[in-house]
Amino acid sequence: MENLRVILWTTDGKATELFLPLTSAGKAAGRWVRVGIPVASIPRFGQTNMVVDRIAVSGDARTIFYLGEVRVVTDSTPIQGFLDRTEMNLARGDEVLLTASAEGGYSVLEYAWDFDASNGVQDDATGAGVYHRFRIPGEYVVTCTIRDKYGLKAPWSGTIKVTVNP
Repeated sequence: MENLRVILWTTDGKATELFLPLTSAGKAAGRWVRVGIPVASIPRFGQTNMVVDRIAVSGDARTIFYLGEVRVVTDSTPIQGFLDRTEMNLARGDEVLLTASAEGGYSVLEYAWDFDASNGVQDDATGAGVYHRFRIPGEYVVTCTIRDKYGLKAPWSGTIKVTVNP
């Protein structure tokens, strides 16, 4: 199962739904996964009376899953990222796995990578782990930016200095 589908009904009879990706959800103890639903991210929730009557949760695959707890929290935890390294020395053409991890409270996090900061930081690849091959010798600054999927928290960025030898 990769996504949760959540439907909220309010006491004024209106329903709204959203999908939560589990691939970037926070890990809790054991095999539990922690997901958060920022109220500001719920489509059309502001068009209801905002008093939740009931909630339905399903997945995108036939499987059994357990819902351990539902609670309302204020999550002001900042995003804190971690890179597996800060410097690399490679031969031209070497393929390397770049990995990052992060904590961000209940936020659903997205990872973006830029492989050459000299042309401005842009999203060249996405995911907590990405493979990249440096084909031209030189000095590179690789930037990893970790964002809250809903844009409610300040992003975190870290860099890796890469030297590619001929």
